[in-house]
Amino acid sequence: MISCKDTQYIRKKVSNGDITVKWYFYSYTTTNSNEIVDLQKGDSIITIFKTSVSPYDIQLKGKDIIVFCNNKPENEGIVSEAIEYKIIVDTSGSEFKGWDKIPKGKKEY
Repeated sequence: MISCKDTQYIRKKVSNGDITVKWYFYSYTTTNSNEIVDLQKGDSIITIFKTSVSPYDIQLKGKDIIVFCNNKPENEGIVSEAIEYKIIVDTSGSEFKGWDKIPKGKKEY
């Protein structure tokens, strides 16, 4: 049986016991896919980052969710706070270790 549901390619998941943050993209053969970061707490899922600018890492530090990017993404598609967590987009390049170090993404159905 063939499923019509889009396949997510998970780049990274981080969790602190309270929330899970998932960074992923969809693979489309005819168009580019946005990079997406979701925050999940219980049954609630909030998209906190959705843009064509590719992050190179995500981290969870205390009540901060940090999305590391080399280029400043447009504010469209980025949430600044969700479920008592602050979302920080870091464009300083301080954690950048090379494009070859970015997770390729593992297929998840």
